[in-house]
Amino acid sequence: MNTLKKLVMALAFGAVALLFVACGSSDPKDVAVAFIKNVYKGEGENLLKYVYLSEKDENTAGVKEMAEGKLKAAAGQAAQKAEDAGGLKSVEVVSEEIKENTATINLRVNFGNGNEDSERVRLIKDKDEWKVKL
Repeated sequence: MNTLKKLVMALAFGAVALLFVACGSSDPKDVAVAFIKNVYKGEGENLLKYVYLSEKDENTAGVKEMAEGKLKAAAGQAAQKAEDAGGLKSVEVVSEEIKENTATINLRVNFGNGNEDSERVRLIKDKDEWKVKL
């Protein structure tokens, strides 16, 4: 009985977590901010879930792996830049432009030493989810 209770709790937790993830991706600015935060924290393994890949790319051998490798490398460089600038302090939305199934989000990345960077993230709506278009 104890094992069944643990299983039910784990499934319930998973469902709630999935709900929050799904809700978070419904707004392009939330996706852009989460993507850039992951980039500057060096969390390259988390980036592919935000990126738009066409069905052709999804099914072409090696495309996902190549994209993931490049994202990890870029995240590593960005994380080093953030570390050198006193760490990532915050990511703010400066402006957003949404046109039907595309969006452009301009962000300000603030670092611990007071420096800041600008980032522009382009997104596309794919199957009711906003994805970063590289």
